Amino acid sequence: MRAKAFAVAGHLAGWLNDCDRGEALCQQSLALFREVGDTAGFGNAVFYLGMIAFNSGDLAAARSRYEESLVPLKEVGNKNGIAFSLLLLSMLDNFQGEYTKGRSNAEASLLLFRELGNKWGIAVSLQGMAEGFLYEGDADKAHPLLEESLALNKETGDKWNEGLVLGALGQVAFLRGDMVLARSLLEEGVTYFPDEDNVDTQGDKAWTLARLAQVVACEGDNARARTLYEQYLANVKQVDFKIYTPFHLEGLAGVVSVQGELPWAARLWGAAEALRETKGTPCHLSNVPSMSAPLLSPVPNWESKPLPLRGPKGAP
Repeated sequence: MRAKAFAVAGHLAGWLNDCDRGEALCQQSLALFREVGDTAGFGNAVFYLGMIAFNSGDLAAARSRYEESLVPLKEVGNKNGIAFSLLLLSMLDNFQGEYTKGRSNAEASLLLFRELGNKWGIAVSLQGMAEGFLYEGDADKAHPLLEESLALNKETGDKWNEGLVLGALGQVAFLRGDMVLARSLLEEGVTYFPDEDNVDTQGDKAWTLARLAQVVACEGDNARARTLYEQYLANVKQVDFKIYTPFHLEGLAGVVSVQGELPWAARLWGAAEALRETKGTPCHLSNVPSMSAPLLSPVPNWESKPLPLRGPKGAP
């Protein structure tokens, strides 16, 4: 019982942005599970450590821990846990530019969630698959996956994920050039997030605001776009969650460059590139053309967050 209590407390601490305490508690849990030979508990603790590593920005450790968690989870036949680990691995794959691998892991996760009848998991796996296509700029393949995910979220009453999917559908409209629809979907989506001070609430709300800033800037309202990007960065700073910051530093740089603040724009682009190198997150394919001529467009097509990493319902 102590081991399980440490694991749950560690996961909660990480979710509340105290990653150091979360890491320490989960490591204690891991040692106790190992000592008593509890394979199932060991797998769950490693999974939680993967989530904490992601929230603290250590993507290499997050990947290693998700992959490690699959071994004990498969050994005990925990299909729900396996599906969640595969889902979060697919998110990391997409984020780091490994789209084929990301789709494979997301599809494997989706199959398991369908087998289990886990509608929450099905909806989030569909969203994760769609986000991979959005990273590649393929709105047509992303759209039906997002519509199915949205329907499931409405059915289960999950407003948080409904807001995220609306944001992704806004990105679909953006890629298709329908700025009116994109703005409408994103403005609706941002209202769905609860007013809570934790990593995921603030991170997801900030991500949607940044996507909205993209649209607003392309409509020519650079002042509002800048305010939205700066609001995003303030939200991220509040919870010390910097994983997606490079994308939106670049978006802000595009806006301030159009406003004539070229030295500040150059510093923002430099900071974004430094963070990319540190985190191992390449610029996604859909971003490359706009990067080549940043001063010709109010906001380059800097991509967005692929998938939320909050304490999932039914997580191991």
